[in-house]
Amino acid sequence: MNLGIQIYTNDETVEHLKIITGELMKGVPEKRPFRVGSFTVIPFYLPHTT
Repeated sequence: MNLGIQIYTNDETVEHLKIITGELMKGVPEKRPFRVGSFTVIPFYLPHTT
């Protein structure tokens, strides 16, 4: 996050991390395709269990 790399994640994560990341966080809705350069990306939910 400190190297100037754009990060794509869900809106909840953007809100949670906004204070430390600034403009490099981009919230994207689940299952809605979007473009990153020449790539088409389709975000999906991935549960994180401990």
